[in-house]
Amino acid sequence: MSPDDRLAGVRPEIFLAIQVVDIHYGKAHRGAAGAQTRAGLPRGLPLPIVGESGVLHQCRMSGWDGFVPRASAQEPLIRDGGASFQTHWRVELGPTELTLHHAMPRISAPVLLAASHDRWGRVRLNSRQQSFEETWFVERTINFGGFRSQPETDVFLGEPDVSLDLRRDLLRLGRRRLRR
Repeated sequence: MSPDDRLAGVRPEIFLAIQVVDIHYGKAHRGAAGAQTRAGLPRGLPLPIVGESGVLHQCRMSGWDGFVPRASAQEPLIRDGGASFQTHWRVELGPTELTLHHAMPRISAPVLLAASHDRWGRVRLNSRQQSFEETWFVERTINFGGFRSQPETDVFLGEPDVSLDLRRDLLRLGRRRLRR
């Protein structure tokens, strides 16, 4: 069975829209002023329409660049009933809904969030990154939806139909010590 056979009845009917908004910042961008600036940044952006079957829109805003959006857009590669992006993320196309998964390769992943067709979802999470020289933080927002026709470009600007917030307090979490 070819990948096209597995998608019969799903791909032509559904326009897959995925948007990833990453906000990178460091110690200089923390504090009350930095938090206020980051809170004012958009978690959804106008969606460029680049393909007939969908769009994968990725945007990065960095505190070191004044939080100026740097974006790219492409048609998602739909394979085996879904589209993978940014290494470990995948949106699965089902007959009635889309599901967002986070998984390592070759490991089955539970569904993080599901959105029925013509609806959209948002997942927010954060992480601490580190190099040999410094530590920085990333706030990630993933917007996704499956639509029977191409959506309006402002589809991700409002409130989502379903959402999941997985952010955690990285500053306090990092300072806790395990007691024996």
